[in-house]
Amino acid sequence: MTKYQITLEVVVQDGTQPTATDLYDTLEGALAEASADPAPLLSRLVPAVPARDWVIRSEAGPGLVLTDQGTWYACTPTTIQDTSLHGPDAGQQIALNSGQVWCRRDLISGEAVMADLHSDDRIIDLSVDIRPFLEMAEPDEINNLIAEDWSYAESADRVAYALEAAGDPGANRLFWYLGLNPGGTGNSQVGFGLRAEGEAALRWLSENRPDVHAQLDLDEDPDGP
Repeated sequence: MTKYQITLEVVVQDGTQPTATDLYDTLEGALAEASADPAPLLSRLVPAVPARDWVIRSEAGPGLVLTDQGTWYACTPTTIQDTSLHGPDAGQQIALNSGQVWCRRDLISGEAVMADLHSDDRIIDLSVDIRPFLEMAEPDEINNLIAEDWSYAESADRVAYALEAAGDPGANRLFWYLGLNPGGTGNSQVGFGLRAEGEAALRWLSENRPDVHAQLDLDEDPDGP
């Protein structure tokens, strides 16, 4: 899949910030222009440049990032070396070793919420950090995961799709491989599975999205306080 991008100018009064209405008006104007004559807008399309927002992080050590020389160094999101940054397609060329995980640069300092993601034939078998999913997930999505034990169900599949959409190179590696149509047993199509660490996910939600955590269907311990 090849992606293209276009830049639209949002015009506002001096000293003010664009609002949602300004954005909608700009988009509606672009749609009207495209309906009348799409050629001018088509001429402004350029190939999209993938954002290099991903690093290889240690599963165990927040803030430990792998350099292009294969050594670990401690850093913050603002002090990451440019040569340590990767785009979403990096997963097609780089196979991570045990204890390594793809991480979005702004999340390197926190505890990762890990999940096992693999193709059914285990050709692709890796660990992924599901925090990009947890940042955006609705309470109903989390409740479905809780009901299905965070694993090997439609709700877990959606986590993998969300990671791919977020640009996670590991998830992109999986779906790139599945796109090659590898033959399974009896030439059946190879699928995939994901199993997340539900306890760690709930702890992250409690600390970072308490409003969502409060809406979850969690069993109360009858012997608890």
